Amino acid sequence: MLYNILDGFRYKEYFILLLLLLFYVSSNFLIWFISISCVLILYVSKLDSETSILFAISIIGLTILIQTNNLLEFYISLEIVSLIFYVLAARDRKSVKSTESGLKYFILGSLSSGLILLGITLVYAQTGIIDLILIFDQIEFELSWVLVKIGLLFKLGSAPFHIWIPDIYEGSPIIVTIFLAIVPKIAYISILMRISFGGIDFILLMSGVLSIVVGAIGALNQSKIKRLLGYSAIGHMGFILLGLSTGTFLGFKSLVIYLIIYVLMILNSFTLIKELEISFIIELRGLSRRNRVIGLTQGAILMSIAGIPPLAGFYSKYIILCSILDLEMLFTSLFVILWSVVSVYYYLSLIRWMYFEDFSEVSIVLTPISFNSSIILGLTTYVVLSIMIYPEILHVAYN
Repeated sequence: MLYNILDGFRYKEYFILLLLLLFYVSSNFLIWFISISCVLILYVSKLDSETSILFAISIIGLTILIQTNNLLEFYISLEIVSLIFYVLAARDRKSVKSTESGLKYFILGSLSSGLILLGITLVYAQTGIIDLILIFDQIEFELSWVLVKIGLLFKLGSAPFHIWIPDIYEGSPIIVTIFLAIVPKIAYISILMRISFGGIDFILLMSGVLSIVVGAIGALNQSKIKRLLGYSAIGHMGFILLGLSTGTFLGFKSLVIYLIIYVLMILNSFTLIKELEISFIIELRGLSRRNRVIGLTQGAILMSIAGIPPLAGFYSKYIILCSILDLEMLFTSLFVILWSVVSVYYYLSLIRWMYFEDFSEVSIVLTPISFNSSIILGLTTYVVLSIMIYPEILHVAYN
């Protein structure tokens, strides 16, 4: 019956917007961040009834996941969200790649869920408590939290648990890729923030550094743009984990700022990919001459993602490094800076394709960008460039 109602509803995406208004009446900043991100994603998308329902259920699960202090509720909501994501990844039943990505996601996701469940079981076996707040008064079970953290690192796609990320990004429908690249990561990071406070977390630190290295190396020889952005996401997750690993309020504030800027930049890039319907990097050839406005805005976003000063991406990485240097981890900071320079290469190569390559042999025809996508592209680009002009706004938030 619900399907029939939605099937007759002209603008099905507003069904999810209604759920956001109903379930996100909360003072939790990350929940509001998720809700705003979902609204922006929906603004550039036209969803069918089935996808609308799946998105709605996943949003409800993520809301519970962020707010609950009960480990049993945490695991149940996590599994609800995971099952929905498996289905979404394989949503395009006519595509072999989509089916393959859904299967890979299911196998590796089940493994990570098993690790999380084992960790929760050990916690309960040692304390007899499932309330997260009360458990922290009896922290004598490091192995339990290690298993939970490893399971969540699987979900986040950070190295060395990253192998599924490029395949899922490439095989999933573009709107699902956008959703998976943004929304669940915010929720999983919020869980790690709650169980990682108090001292340097070496598991997250090592995973963060390794993610930056893997993201830089893995993206160098990619020919498909969604796979390249998948490796880019691994590298950015490394920076987020570095801020998280500090276990300080300074580190947490820096990662939240980084996450906000990252979401804006990745939303811009994926929106453009969706509108142009491009799959290979070579299809960007001569984009700046075929459409000067798109070339200019995407060039600015790519330089920001690369962390080139004075764009927003540079400031987001800068404040992460400041939080690390605050703990006197100089060698780690220098190592991260070195690999960040390596990652700049493939972002600049995209700009080279757009500005300096001949486009006479390109068969792709640029179609007019929809009004909704134009709004998202303009808004995200404006914010990124505004931070370049007025970076003090980040310092206000950071301090």
